[in-house]
Amino acid sequence: MARLDGVAEQPPVNVYRVTFQPSARTAWHAHTGVQVLLVIEGRCRIQKAGEPIQEVAAGGAVRIEPGERHWHGATPDGPMTHLALNIDTTTEWFEKVSEAENG
Repeated sequence: MARLDGVAEQPPVNVYRVTFQPSARTAWHAHTGVQVLLVIEGRCRIQKAGEPIQEVAAGGAVRIEPGERHWHGATPDGPMTHLALNIDTTTEWFEKVSEAENG
């Protein structure tokens, strides 16, 4: 037997499945709440402002704090899919990531 009980109804959580083709990526952006990325296929490239690019393999997770400028996308050698859990958040979009920034 299994039992499922709701733990919390607030804050609202939006979940998105996002697939990136090789080298595709978001623009720089920030969220008003926490975002959690769960990589389910491929390798995710993510960069937070002022930090180096990091790669996260399928099965890995990344937490982005409120107000943290960042971008994420696929590596040049393959597609990537992640689930984005946006917790009580709106998104502000900034400039596109340049080829130089993408490494």
